[in-house]
Amino acid sequence: MIVSPIDNNFSFKLNFIDSIQRLGVSYHFEHEIDRALHQIYDISTKDNNIISHDNDLHHVALLFRLLRQHGYRISSGMSLRITPNLILVSTNKNIL
Repeated sequence: MIVSPIDNNFSFKLNFIDSIQRLGVSYHFEHEIDRALHQIYDISTKDNNIISHDNDLHHVALLFRLLRQHGYRISSGMSLRITPNLILVSTNKNIL
């Protein structure tokens, strides 16, 4: 359920992973969580910058937190640009 063929329902997967961790049972699903986050990382990042194709800031914040908690290299010195169809999180301070 956590790891499924590549789809665009990252929000569901991230919320599911977050819920499992908050319940304290994530140790039962470590391999599945790692595979799902690796899959999401490969699709949702470029050069350690998060790229989200929806306007859900909660989704971007949850993605940032979960990736950082699991050791992925995502810069904390970020800028954020929100356009009608794209949220771009970048380490480049000049994009705003």
